[in-house]
Amino acid sequence: MHPVPTSVARARELPEGTRLGRYTLRHRIARGGMAELYLAQVRGIEGFERLVAIKLVLPHVADEPAFVEMFLDEARLAARLSHPNIVPVLDLGVADGEHFMVMEHVHGRDLRQVLAASAEHGGLPLGCALTIVAEACAGLHYAHELHDERGRPLSVVHRDVSPSNVIVRFDGGVQVVDFGIAKAANRSSVTRTGALKGKAGYMSPEQCRGGTIDRRSDIFGLGILLFETTTCLRLFYGDNDFAVMNRIIDCDYTPPSELVDDYPPELEAIVRRALAKDPEERHPTALALRRAIEDFAHSQGIRLSTADLAEHLRTLFGEVPPPGVVAMDPPTVPLIAPPAPASFTMTWLRKRRSRATVAGLGVGGLAIAIAGYLAGTVSREPASSAEEAPPATMGAQRPAASGSVGRRPRPSRWPWRPRASVRQARSPATASARASRAPRRSSRPRSSRPRRSPPARPRATPIRPRRAGPSGGARAARSARPRRRSDPDPPSMT
Repeated sequence: MHPVPTSVARARELPEGTRLGRYTLRHRIARGGMAELYLAQVRGIEGFERLVAIKLVLPHVADEPAFVEMFLDEARLAARLSHPNIVPVLDLGVADGEHFMVMEHVHGRDLRQVLAASAEHGGLPLGCALTIVAEACAGLHYAHELHDERGRPLSVVHRDVSPSNVIVRFDGGVQVVDFGIAKAANRSSVTRTGALKGKAGYMSPEQCRGGTIDRRSDIFGLGILLFETTTCLRLFYGDNDFAVMNRIIDCDYTPPSELVDDYPPELEAIVRRALAKDPEERHPTALALRRAIEDFAHSQGIRLSTADLAEHLRTLFGEVPPPGVVAMDPPTVPLIAPPAPASFTMTWLRKRRSRATVAGLGVGGLAIAIAGYLAGTVSREPASSAEEAPPATMGAQRPAASGSVGRRPRPSRWPWRPRASVRQARSPATASARASRAPRRSSRPRSSRPRRSPPARPRATPIRPRRAGPSGGARAARSARPRRRSDPDPPSMT
C-alpha cells in the first residue's frame, strides 16, 4: 500500500481545535495558491486569551526551499514593521514540519470585498475612497523609509499593492498586509532579474518587464487603487495575464473622467501622475501622493474621516460583531506546573481545622494547668509567722526536694508567677508580721540592705576514664583497691 502524499492529506480544511504549538485553530478565513489563513486562539496564564490570524504554508510548496525561505523573509521583515497602517506579525513557528506565521487578527473586510459591495450600493463615497488610499500611503511610506539597526536603509518595496492586501477595519482603520514578496536589501532570497512577482493587474510597467524597481513601483500600485476606489471599476483587465501586462507596459487605460460623470479634473491629474509610465514622472514618495490627496480634499471641502468610513461599512455589511473567544478544551501538552487536584482545597481545610483543634486543646490545657498551679500556691499557708520565708524574687530557686541531696537546684519554670509576699499577704498572721516589720525595713537605707549570696554549687565529681588492661578482672581489681597518695590525679574532662 502506497503512502498518501502530504498535499493530498492536507487537501481538506483543517478542523476546528487543531493545535499548532500553543495556538488552537478556529476556522479558515481564506486560501490562496501558496498559503491559507486561519482564525486561531491562544491561551495563557490567569485566563489570558487572544484571537490571532495564522498564515500557514500549503504542503505542496512547503517542500520547496525557495518558497520557505521567502516565507521566513516575510516574517523577519514584517517583524520590523510597527505602524498603525500595517498589520503586525506577532510570532513565527513550525509544527510538524510546517511553518506558520502569527499575525494580529483584523476585524474587517479587504478592499476587494468593500469595492464589490459598494458597487451594488451606488459606489464608494469619494471621502471614503480618498481616506482609504491616504491611509495606505502612510503605511507604505513608513515601510519605504525603514532602516536597520545600523541606520542603513532597507529599501523595502511591497510589489503587491492590491485591494486584497488592504484591510478596512469595521472601526474605520486601514491596514496594509502581506509583505510576502516584498523586496528588501537584507532578504536572504534575492529575486533574480526577469522574475515576476505580484498580481498581473497590479504590477508596474518596470515590474512587468522584469527590470529594477524601487519605491516608485508601489506608487504605481497606489495609483491603481486610487483609480479603482473612485470609480469602483477595474483598471487593467484582459483575456489573460499577458494581455493585462501588455496594457500595463503601454499604460493603456481609459481616463476616469470618461467613466464617471463629474469626475474632478484635479483628482484625475493626481491619478495620471501616479500612473505615469516613466517612474521619474510619478510622485517621488508615498508621502507626496498622500499630501496631494489631502490638499485636493481640503480644496474641495471633502472630509477625510475614518468615522465616516466606519459608518459606510456598517451600511454595507451591517453590525458585524467581532468573533468571540470560545471555550476550548485544555491543551494536551502537559504544563510545567500541573494543576492541583479537585480535593486539594478540602484536604487543606481539613488539615487546617485539625491543626486549629489541636492548638486550641493545647492552649486550653495549658490555661487549666496554670490556673490550678496558682490556686494551689495561693491556698498554701506558712507554718508560723516567725518562720516566714523571705520574699521570693524573680528567678528565685526552689529548695531541693527530699531524696535529691547533692543535686543542683533547678530554676523555677514560671518566673512570672506571683511573688511569695503577694501570696502570703492573704494570711492574717503574715499581714500582722509585715505591719510590725514595715517601720524597721523603711528606716534602713535601701543601699545598705544585705544581699543574699547565691547558693553554693556542689562540686562535680570528675569521671575517671577507663584504662586499657589485659583483662576485665585486672581492671576490676585495680578499681577496687584504695587509691594511694602516690597515684597520679586523673585528667579532668573539663
